[in-house]
Amino acid sequence: MRRPIYDAFPPHPFPFLDHVGRRIVMPELTELFAVVDALALPILGLWALLSTKLSVGEALRRAERRFMIALVIISLVTLRTVMRLDDVWIIHTLTLASMVLGVFTVPSREGALAV
Repeated sequence: MRRPIYDAFPPHPFPFLDHVGRRIVMPELTELFAVVDALALPILGLWALLSTKLSVGEALRRAERRFMIALVIISLVTLRTVMRLDDVWIIHTLTLASMVLGVFTVPSREGALAV
């Protein structure tokens, strides 16, 4: 009995290529949303925290408003993720914790003097 030809090839190292490596297979839409969900929230939190810490003057006031909005959004998304037991709950929880602790541990430029 002969084996089918697709069993003769080892799995391809790139997940979006077929077993021969010629045709690109589209990933599932839910997989793309999961990746965006896992990466976008920490990037948003880091951006909000760093913009708050690196701004001075009137830009600082706008950055603080953006930080509070981002903190509320991340809190709600983290709550939803934990309630649904999603796979990225630990990433969202660590993002929220780093934003809250980052306010106290990362020094700001508010008191810095230009020399």
